[in-house]
Amino acid sequence: MAHGFVGPSATMAAMLLCFPKFLTGRDARTLAVELRTAGLDGVAIPIRDGYWVQPASLASDLPRFRATLADHGLSADYAVLSVDPATLAADPKPLAVLAEHGVRWMRIGYLRGDDPAAGFDHGRRTLSALADHAGREGIRVVIQCHHGTWHSSPEGAWHLVRDLDPKAIGIKVDPGNQSHEGRSDARRSLSLIGPYLAAVGVKDAAWERTAEGGWRCRWVDAPTGVAGWASWIPQLRERGFSGPYVFHAFAHERNPDAILGALASEVAWLRAALDQPAAVRGSV
Repeated sequence: MAHGFVGPSATMAAMLLCFPKFLTGRDARTLAVELRTAGLDGVAIPIRDGYWVQPASLASDLPRFRATLADHGLSADYAVLSVDPATLAADPKPLAVLAEHGVRWMRIGYLRGDDPAAGFDHGRRTLSALADHAGREGIRVVIQCHHGTWHSSPEGAWHLVRDLDPKAIGIKVDPGNQSHEGRSDARRSLSLIGPYLAAVGVKDAAWERTAEGGWRCRWVDAPTGVAGWASWIPQLRERGFSGPYVFHAFAHERNPDAILGALASEVAWLRAALDQPAAVRGSV
């Protein structure tokens, strides 16, 4: 099955992954059983200290973790290495290790700073170097739309990658993250980024009044917030995008049982929404 931006004739049998940021404290086999039970197809591998795959032991941890997941019918073709992109561009060895062990997508760290003009210039140079490395290794690096970065929207991310090879670098849209700094129009955003669409983050958020009379944005289960999934799903269907879709369930970060319950509910919702447009619910 093909994944990514493959045109309107693509199958909608989607690849649904979990980024298990708040599911530490269990062994890999237990994690695999729990995520398979929730209806997921695979794992977005967190490469971090204290997790199943750690940066210092990447070459040995990665194949062991992937093998355990495969034993339970789960894929592990997508990794998350949250290091500074400039550091990775200067030392791209992790890309070679990931590619050697079958990882096809790697979400990189964030580009941040206080000077927008300098930040975008530096970011474009950094991502150009990373795309060159990724192209040689046959892996695709992914920049995620995330509040507080130079790529908080699909439009911002596109400005950073627009001249680069979309086979080597792509964009992960994330309507929940994007809701923290406004909202993008799904049709315009997806039309703009076109072949750079590499992944979709599945989460949602809602704005609420604080006791001081201001506003704060908090995580909620998808599709109950302001992310506008009722607009995003038809646009993703129209473009034949089959994944990866990466679930987070951040609304329950301190409660693993609630995370797993929310994942099962969100997975069932998204599968129904992708199969039957009329099943999409939530804000528009």
